[in-house]
Amino acid sequence: MTSQTPTKTGIPLLIDSDVLNTVDFHIASTSWLSLIDTYIDDIAATYIWNYTQHTSDPLTDEFRFFRSMNEGVLPIRTNERGGANSRAEQSDLAYLSKLDTLLEPHWVWVRTDTSLPETRQNDTGATEYHAYDISNRRDMWLQYEYDTKQVTLDKINNLSPIWGMENLETSQEFLLYWMKKYRRAHDTVKGMYSQYLSAYNVPEASDWFATVSDSIGLLHRRIDFPDTSLIPTLDIDFELLGVSPAVIGPVIHDKIDSDTDELTKHLSISTNSLFRKNRAPLIRAIASSSNSHGEIGVNDWAHWGRMMINYGHMEGHVNEVLGNVHNALGYISNAVNNQRVKNPSFEMVVEDSIVRVDILKNKHHTLTSILTSRSTNSDVFSPVTNIKDSS
Repeated sequence: MTSQTPTKTGIPLLIDSDVLNTVDFHIASTSWLSLIDTYIDDIAATYIWNYTQHTSDPLTDEFRFFRSMNEGVLPIRTNERGGANSRAEQSDLAYLSKLDTLLEPHWVWVRTDTSLPETRQNDTGATEYHAYDISNRRDMWLQYEYDTKQVTLDKINNLSPIWGMENLETSQEFLLYWMKKYRRAHDTVKGMYSQYLSAYNVPEASDWFATVSDSIGLLHRRIDFPDTSLIPTLDIDFELLGVSPAVIGPVIHDKIDSDTDELTKHLSISTNSLFRKNRAPLIRAIASSSNSHGEIGVNDWAHWGRMMINYGHMEGHVNEVLGNVHNALGYISNAVNNQRVKNPSFEMVVEDSIVRVDILKNKHHTLTSILTSRSTNSDVFSPVTNIKDSS
C-alpha cells in the first residue's frame, strides 16, 4: 500500500461518458482532448466495454472482456470496438470531420490525386484548403490550421497494444472502478468467469476480480477512529491521549466537510465528558482492563494498543490473502474525496457543424440577456410573458 493518501477524483466516471464509440473518432470529432493525453488506454477500454453491451451475445462478450482484463491481454491499439478503426487509418478521407465543417451546403473540396483537399500556404504561412462553390461557380481558399488527420494519427499511436488490470496497479481509483463493474455484472457472466478460474486453476491471489468484504476498509481504519470503548474511563476530558471519541465511521468521515467535522468532535467531547463525570461515582476502584471480569465501568482500553502493535502483521496477512486485490485496499480504506460537480462543455462535430455540447451531448445554451439582467427572485421566476412585457 502506498504511503501517499489516495484521492477520489471521479475521473473514471467522467471517462465513462460514451462521447463517441472509438478513441480515433473521439479525437477527430471533438475538442475534448485533455483526458486523451493522460487516460487514452482507460478511455479505449471504456469504449470497448460499452460496445459489449450491444453485441448479439453480450454476456459472453462481457466474460471475455473480464478474462482479458484479468490476464492483461485486452487488445487496445487494434481493437475496432473502442481503440482505432484500421480502415479509417488507411483511408485518405477519414478524420476530416472538423475540416468539413467549413463547407456550406453547396460547397465541395477540390481534391488531388490522393483524394485529399488541395492545400497551399498563404502569405502569412497559414494553411488554406481549396474549395469550390457549385452554385456560384467560383473557387475559394479556406484557411484552417488544425491538421485533424495528423493529430489523430499521432495520438492513437499512444494506445497500448494490449492492456489489463495489471496496468492499473498504481491507479487505485480505476482499479476499483473495474472491480465494481465486475461485481455489478450479470450472474451468468460471473458464473462463466468462475468456471474459467476453475478450469485454468487460476490462484485466488492472481484474480483481480476476487470478491472482498465491504467491511475491510472499516476494520482497517479502526485504530484511527477510537470510540468511547477504546479510551480509558478515567480520561474524563479526553486530554490524556489527545483524541476525541469518534461518533461516525471513517467512511462517513471522508464525506463531510471540515466545519461539520469540527462540530462533531466538539459535541462528542462535550456530551461524553459530561457522561463520564456523572458516571465517575459509580466506579468503585481503578482497575486494569487486562483483568477478566474486573471492575464495573472499566472498558477494554488496552485493546487499542493491541491493535496498533499487531497492525503491521495483520496488514501483511490480509495483503497475502487478497493477492492482487490488495492494491485497492488503501483506496477503499482512506481515499480522500476530491470530487467536484462540474459539467464540462466541449465542441463536437454534429452533421457537418461544430456544436458546443455538455457531457450528455446536449447542446450548450447560454442564459439570455433577459434572464441575466434580472436581479431579484420575483424577476427570475416570473412568467415569461411578464419578462417580455418588462423588457
